[in-house]
Amino acid sequence: MTTLSDLEKKLKSLLGASAKFYPGRIAQVNDYYEAYLWAEMVDVARNNSWTVSYSHAGPADDQFKFRMGPGLLTSATEFTHANLTNVNGLAGELHLGLRVEGESGVLHEFDLVALREHEAIFDRIAGRQPSQFVVRLHVEAKFHTNDLSLGVARGIVGLQADCPSIHGFLVSRGKGSPMLRKLLKYHGATYVHNAVPNGTGAPYLRNCFEAALAAWKP
Repeated sequence: MTTLSDLEKKLKSLLGASAKFYPGRIAQVNDYYEAYLWAEMVDVARNNSWTVSYSHAGPADDQFKFRMGPGLLTSATEFTHANLTNVNGLAGELHLGLRVEGESGVLHEFDLVALREHEAIFDRIAGRQPSQFVVRLHVEAKFHTNDLSLGVARGIVGLQADCPSIHGFLVSRGKGSPMLRKLLKYHGATYVHNAVPNGTGAPYLRNCFEAALAAWKP
């Protein structure tokens, strides 16, 4: 069974042995799971020739401070995010725990989200939250002990209804019920289970992240 210690060790192997997470704060296993997925995405980007740098990670890029709940892009607190740039000049920001505006004007929490850099910078200057149209990757993360219920899939489908430009993406440790899988498949969402360090879903997760980078559009 994957533990907080397992996630922390994998995080440090992906980001650097000196990395310090949540300085001055007590993180729970769910927080570390989201940070682990973030680090996997960063590693996949780097391995696919994207240049990676960090914002708000300390003077030596070894103090990663992540949100431990839904937050705003315009927050006065400077949380860590990764800056990704490829050879074609495409640039983005990879965040944890951001709220994104749907068609209804409602702000939805996104566990892991990649935004187009230009719009993210402009939104911060304008004092507003990013819209669904600037999102290039969204992951809903579930580190449940038990198998996932159908209600989790309904949440993904509901999110897609208000954010139709975003591909639904559910990643979990536990296994989803057959009905959950059926509902997500019908609505074109992607589901990856056992997506933990050394888990059977980890390679597929990285393949999905690689595909998202390959499909990145200006």
